Amino acid sequence: RAVLTHNDTEVVEAYSGGLRPPHFSLGSRVALANQSGTDIFISLHTNSFHNSRRTGSEVFYCPGSVKGALLGTAVQKELAAVEGQGSCGLRPVSYYVLRRTRVPAIVVELGYLTSAEEAVRLLDPAYQETLARAIFSGIRSYFGEEARAVFKSAGGGDRAVRALVAIVIDDLAGPSEKNGTASFFAIGKPLTFAVMPNFSNSAPTAQRAVQAGYQVLVHLPMEPLHGDANSLGPGAIYVRLSEEEIRQRVHRAVASVPGAVGMNNHMGSRATADARVMRAVLAAVKEHGMFFVDSRTTEKTVIPQVAAELGVPYAVRGLFLDNVNSLGYIKGQLRKAGRRALERGSAIAIGHVGLMGPNTARAIREIIPEFEAQGIEMAYVSNVVFQHQPGVLGSQ
Repeated sequence: RAVLTHNDTEVVEAYSGGLRPPHFSLGSRVALANQSGTDIFISLHTNSFHNSRRTGSEVFYCPGSVKGALLGTAVQKELAAVEGQGSCGLRPVSYYVLRRTRVPAIVVELGYLTSAEEAVRLLDPAYQETLARAIFSGIRSYFGEEARAVFKSAGGGDRAVRALVAIVIDDLAGPSEKNGTASFFAIGKPLTFAVMPNFSNSAPTAQRAVQAGYQVLVHLPMEPLHGDANSLGPGAIYVRLSEEEIRQRVHRAVASVPGAVGMNNHMGSRATADARVMRAVLAAVKEHGMFFVDSRTTEKTVIPQVAAELGVPYAVRGLFLDNVNSLGYIKGQLRKAGRRALERGSAIAIGHVGLMGPNTARAIREIIPEFEAQGIEMAYVSNVVFQHQPGVLGSQ
């Protein structure tokens, strides 16, 4: 409040500190926001989780709200840039206060009290002020020129979004990357980057993506049916491994990609068809409160069945964009993803850095006006995961 009022911002505060007054229900909070003429609604919390290793901020907005997503992206980007502050990403969630508030609304989880290290930071007044200034910077960015341009193009309201397309870019930080991320970072639209774990560049790449406002996955290398399984890189998942070794490798992979909110498979046509292996992988994924995106490298994948059995949020890749390294082919695949999204509400497509990267990045940039004209919104992959499984939340 002090940071906002010092910067000429009027604040309508519901309550702060101590226990919530018993009469101040969720409905009362919504009514206060809707009746007081506010421009935005922000609800601040601290988080908890059964795994004490989980840390970082997390931001939620209402599914389908363009302005809510814009506000959430701006705030999460600033929080992720705070030194020592990890990021658990941005997610669409149908919370009551987000659904019922008529202004753009977000819920911000500032960190995990169940992490001893993070709890100490959260109780430090200087760190609290740093987080407050980061949130203010996000609010100021939201009300900046870029946001006004979005509102103007939307006719003063949320643009009618007919479908979501989530694009995942694989193989960051791996040996095939060849420093090809810059052209994707410059696109300036929601993208999800899948970072290869356990490489020297894994953590810096993930941190750079999170701080730039993008979503990050762990791109877990898994044993294929064909090809050189020994070229997968460090910490790969093989069907010969014990369940305990598989879980430990998943934990190490997650630790090497800070800020990741989910996971997808790199190769894995043999491993993802093995129920024993995937049960161990997904059990570890669940411990981290993550979701899993099945890259579907085999029609015999057991990921959907095992994920449903264990209660792990998941989604399945619709198509690969760049099996052929041709600008025309990739744009054709993007249009196919768009058509599929219009038919089903959403679609997930996967592209790659490395040799195909320049054409893939260019194709995405050039297809954006076509998507927008059709009411197709670029989205983070978590938007698609939780659009179809709104009641399944890994971290709540």
